[in-house]
Amino acid sequence: MLLSSTIQTVRLVTRTLLIFVAALFSFDGAASVKIGGKHALEVKYYPIERADSLSGLDADIDKQARKNGLKTDAATDTSYKWSIKEVHEKGDGMCKVARINIYAATVILLPDFSQQMLSQDDMNTLLKSNAELLTHEFEHYRNHQLAYAKILQVVALSEFPCQTFKQSLKAKIESIIMTHKSFDEHIDAQF
Repeated sequence: MLLSSTIQTVRLVTRTLLIFVAALFSFDGAASVKIGGKHALEVKYYPIERADSLSGLDADIDKQARKNGLKTDAATDTSYKWSIKEVHEKGDGMCKVARINIYAATVILLPDFSQQMLSQDDMNTLLKSNAELLTHEFEHYRNHQLAYAKILQVVALSEFPCQTFKQSLKAKIESIIMTHKSFDEHIDAQF
């Protein structure tokens, strides 16, 4: 009972968990950069069938994960959006952002273990395994937080030729995202 109650509480808290990161940068000089936005986190669960053994549970997790389009038992994915509101032209043909909104939304997708009726030993094994899985997925999330912070930094400090400003900024942001996606592969290789 206590174990089931704890799992339900964790599910409730993580389902409603949102982490907001808001940023506002001001620099001395002719122009200040105002960056708004947030980085939201949501934890979702995909259903798995009730099993009476760990091997049965493993088989259903594999089946349901693939059915949900996952290559592994869990996944962490972040989407990024930005909207340039104002650009400051410096007079030398170079431009920089004056106002921009940057949003990141991270979704962690995990198997839902709340309906399992396993023996106490199997449940203990499952909880340990689930804790390791959560730790791993939060490593991905931390990587995505670093990507978001790096994007904020680059946007605040970068200057590009005015004629290609939007394309140059987009390319720089996408480069940061790709670098962090490559690091996600490194995180997976270590698991």
